[in-house]
Amino acid sequence: MNKKNVSFYILKLGRHRKHKSSDIWLKEAIKIGTTNNIERRLKELKRQYKTEDIQVLFVSEPYSREKALKTEDRNRKILREKEKWDWVPQDRFIKPDIVTEYTVTVRSRRIEKFPVYF
Repeated sequence: MNKKNVSFYILKLGRHRKHKSSDIWLKEAIKIGTTNNIERRLKELKRQYKTEDIQVLFVSEPYSREKALKTEDRNRKILREKEKWDWVPQDRFIKPDIVTEYTVTVRSRRIEKFPVYF
C-alpha cells in the first residue's frame, strides 16, 4: 500500500454560498485543504457551495497524510497571521486588495508562486 496518497490543494471559489444551509452568498475566496482524489473533491465542493466557478490554483504531489495536514495547517497559519487574509469558516480566505500572488510553503521550502487576481 502506498502511504503517499494525500495532496494539499488551493482553489479559487467564485461567487458561492457561505454555508450549504445558508442563503448568504460570498464573493470570490481562496479555499485550502487536503484530498486523495481532487476530481471527487471538486464535485463535492461544487455541490456544497452551489457554484460551478471553481478554479484549481495548486495541487501538491502526493504526500503522507501527516505531511499533507501539516502543510495545510502551515499555509492556513501563514494566510491568517502573516499575510492577514480574512478567514471564513471551512478554510476559506478572502484576499486583501493589495495581494497579487501567493507562495505555497511545504516544510520550510517555498514550492510555487501563483497569481491570485480577482
